[in-house]
Amino acid sequence: MNLVAVAAAAAALAVVALVACLIPAILEMRKTLAALRNFIVSTEEKLEPALVEMREVLADLRVVTDATASKAEEVKTVMTALGDTGENIHRINGLISGAMDILHKPATFLTGAKATGKYILERMKKKGG
Repeated sequence: MNLVAVAAAAAALAVVALVACLIPAILEMRKTLAALRNFIVSTEEKLEPALVEMREVLADLRVVTDATASKAEEVKTVMTALGDTGENIHRINGLISGAMDILHKPATFLTGAKATGKYILERMKKKGG
């Protein structure tokens, strides 16, 4: 045997060894790809109803958001009216307080005048006159 024949035999042996190792690896890759394909199909089947439901929920949420936004303006109007009412009540309270002060001062003065008058009359009675 010459050197070329030995090299050819070694190369053939290497190819046979390589094929012997690659065949189980290729078979395992084929099983893995089949399992992956089944996983993807089942995931799509389970995911599709969830996506449909999510779209419905988003549509409902959009409706609720729009309704809330339309009612927000009404709430703002009511709150503005309540604020104006509070200011008016505060003003009325101030006016009533001022009126009571005005009415209270003459009443206080009148009470003081009555007391002074009684005191003077009593003094005059005691002194005889």
